[in-house]
Amino acid sequence: MSQALLIILGVYLLACYAYGMVVLVRLWSTKTVIRPTSKIEPTELVKAAKQELEQDEQRVAA
Repeated sequence: MSQALLIILGVYLLACYAYGMVVLVRLWSTKTVIRPTSKIEPTELVKAAKQELEQDEQRVAA
């Protein structure tokens, strides 16, 4: 019985190792693509974010 458990444990550890290697290869091989989330100028985005934050604060205060 203990030999069977050791074999099962070995197969499980081998599968975990193989899966980890697959994940690492996929992470290493994918190129990071940074896409802009908006076509609005950054300064306009900051203004819009500040306005939205002020509105949220007013809702919380009310």
